[in-house]
Amino acid sequence: MDRRPLQSGLLRSAGYDRGSRALEIEFADGRVVQYYNVDSAVYRNRIEAATPEAFFHEVIEGSFPSAPVKEAYR
Repeated sequence: MDRRPLQSGLLRSAGYDRGSRALEIEFADGRVVQYYNVDSAVYRNRIEAATPEAFFHEVIEGSFPSAPVKEAYR
């Protein structure tokens, strides 16, 4: 999945796959997590958010099923 860079201390990049409705987020610590059953409007709003980190905490975190794709750097 192609991810676009984000201007955030917590989030490095994010991408969205319409077919699977999966939102993939790469965190600053190297973790990559996919969030499932995410409507494309949520992804568009994330791109347009003034602060992607606040949008993540308010709208995404804890709202969608998720699974790690890559663990954090150690």
